Amino acid sequence: MVLRAQNNSYAAIERELGVTKKTLIAWGKEHREEIENLQAMEHEALLQEYGLTTRARVELFGEELRRVRNELATRDLHELPTPKLYDLVVKLSVQLKVEVTPPLVRSDDEVQRRVAQRELLDRVSAVGDTIHGSGPKVGTGDGAVKAQDLVNLQLEAYRADVAGEIDDATALRRVGMLTPLLKAIDAAELKERLERVLARDGD
Repeated sequence: MVLRAQNNSYAAIERELGVTKKTLIAWGKEHREEIENLQAMEHEALLQEYGLTTRARVELFGEELRRVRNELATRDLHELPTPKLYDLVVKLSVQLKVEVTPPLVRSDDEVQRRVAQRELLDRVSAVGDTIHGSGPKVGTGDGAVKAQDLVNLQLEAYRADVAGEIDDATALRRVGMLTPLLKAIDAAELKERLERVLARDGD
């Protein structure tokens, strides 16, 4: 997983570990999430090493903006280079706005609601994983989608919302799209059970 996270090819890993490429590919699929996490940490470390983190860029652009503004304050507005300095101020200001995403300050009630939601999801997920196995797998490979598959997708939407990966509106929209399908599957399964009962009684 570490070698793959460092963007080594399967052929290179095969040579280093002496494991067949077929097995390595299978491992890669099985541990995809762990590898993605390691890749994210590798990427973050590189950004930190070369001063490319958001904080470093904000400090760099902010310092340049300060220097330009200080220089601009000493200039006669009739001098030819002045418009260029103004242009540089605008460009640096725009870049800073791109780099800086204001943190979202939530009310105490909102924080408590999100904590309660996360704890509830953890409990529901733990029960679901115990009964059905972990992971948001969809379908059984035969083209059929079961009710639990849709429940897993709904849970994933809620998890993403709590983690801040998507906003509340997006989470609600995803869940809303899945709810009618879940009801339809439940209705179809109920109808199928009733038909089996009636057929048994008829016999």
